Amino acid sequence: MRSTELFSVRAIVAVFFLAAAIGVFPQNNRSTVSGFVFNEDRRPMANVYVELLDEVNGSVGRMRTDNSGRFYFGGLSQGRFVIKVMPYGTNYEEQSTEVEIYGYGASGRQLADNVQKDVYLRLKKGADSVPFVNAVIFAQDIPKAAQEAFDNANKALNDKQSDEGLAGLKKAIVIFPDYFAALQQIGIIYISKGNYEDARKAFAKAIEVNKESFDSLYGVAYAEYALGNFDESIAAAQKSIALKPDSIEVNLVLALAYRRVKQFDKSETAFLKAAKIADGSSPDIHYQLALLYAFNMNRYEDAAKQLELFLKEAPDAKDKEAIKKLIKEYKAKGNKS
Repeated sequence: MRSTELFSVRAIVAVFFLAAAIGVFPQNNRSTVSGFVFNEDRRPMANVYVELLDEVNGSVGRMRTDNSGRFYFGGLSQGRFVIKVMPYGTNYEEQSTEVEIYGYGASGRQLADNVQKDVYLRLKKGADSVPFVNAVIFAQDIPKAAQEAFDNANKALNDKQSDEGLAGLKKAIVIFPDYFAALQQIGIIYISKGNYEDARKAFAKAIEVNKESFDSLYGVAYAEYALGNFDESIAAAQKSIALKPDSIEVNLVLALAYRRVKQFDKSETAFLKAAKIADGSSPDIHYQLALLYAFNMNRYEDAAKQLELFLKEAPDAKDKEAIKKLIKEYKAKGNKS
């Protein structure tokens, strides 16, 4: 599986981190693990390798932290995982921490679970006490009181106390209004709560502070899409793609937004690009392409092929039999045309 960015789908946002939040995709492997990597001075560590391992020590994915020190893995099922941080070329020790995705609601129904886990690195024994100057593209001098509020908020979030965590992040913002990491994390929480207007505002403020933040631009694109502001979503998605052209998630949001404004050729191009990047790890892309072909482009044979690819990549899909019938129906329509 390929590693992905903020709010990503193996399938979203995710969307981030996120397609499941507005119900545009079937609920299938939608859980995520994300967090920030900090040094001992609570500064974000950019460009650091982070690997996610499953319970048998197999690699699920590997990525580098972004310019805010953030990592993100999407498209996960329930189970135990290990976050392994490998700060190569620095004076910091390699560090691992366990997380668990439960993924079930009270009724036993499988649900998406978004696990937040931050990692604080330690200097190697005998290393210079002066912090290694990491290749952080964006860093800030955070007032101590704001940093303490941020740390306490993250502890609450790690304990799945989202309301307390959000309150702590807001406190950090009151103390230091341009606190980038806090603004971005507030946006993420609002997205998870379905509060897209406040999410959009938080991400927009984060972009004012750090214009090169892919995650915040993607957050705006996703929030604008959820709010029905499709032109604005397209504009933000295009800016985020300029930073990370190989993001499955942002290409997916762009494809959906283009479809909503009836630019079907551009929608198809974005879907196909997302499918190529996903390389078999995101069956929902084929599902969405099938809808585009069948309902907007009258290309029923292509719709049938996409549904066949969907079932190939998601053999245990909940509506498997209904989809098989639909494939036959589309093939018949294709033959008539």
